[in-house]
Amino acid sequence: MTQIVEMGRMISNEIPLDKCIWAPGGSITQVRIYNLFRVLLYHILPAILIDGVFRLMGQKPFLAKLQRKIYTANVALEYFILNNWDFKNRNFIQLASEIKPEDNKDFYYRDFIEFDVTLYFRNCILGARRYLLKEKDENIPKALVHLRRMKLLDKVCKTIIVAVFLYVLLIQFDLLGMALYLVGYTSSFDLGCK
Repeated sequence: MTQIVEMGRMISNEIPLDKCIWAPGGSITQVRIYNLFRVLLYHILPAILIDGVFRLMGQKPFLAKLQRKIYTANVALEYFILNNWDFKNRNFIQLASEIKPEDNKDFYYRDFIEFDVTLYFRNCILGARRYLLKEKDENIPKALVHLRRMKLLDKVCKTIIVAVFLYVLLIQFDLLGMALYLVGYTSSFDLGCK
């Protein structure tokens, strides 16, 4: 699954969607608390904030509801996403070597054995752009510019979210002071306080 996510990220950098509302990203982790932390910080919280902006602009909010559906789908698929699946296909591969040369044009199995997964996914994205989303191939350069803007926005928003989170955690709850106290830190200069 990690390979598929990485491949999707790579291909989306080459063939982005015209009207993406955020930069594609994501990764797979088997640490549940880390995953929950990322979902709350990078999915739920931004969706609520952006929905608030939509409300202020008089538009219908939809991101929080969409994120709820995505989270529910991920929970349902968690078992399949987090486990490795090995399918044995020795018989299928052996069948390709047993086909007579004259029958090879009718029963050509090499395409399935020497399959280029990256090319397959690239064609899937192109097909989705053309036939599902009705986007034109000549719009790809413009979509690349839009994707660069979305990536910049993504980095800015994530930086702000992490900064606010750290501020609340370290300053408001004084976890920094508590950590310094626990390690026995003492200041090397006198502030004149006693």
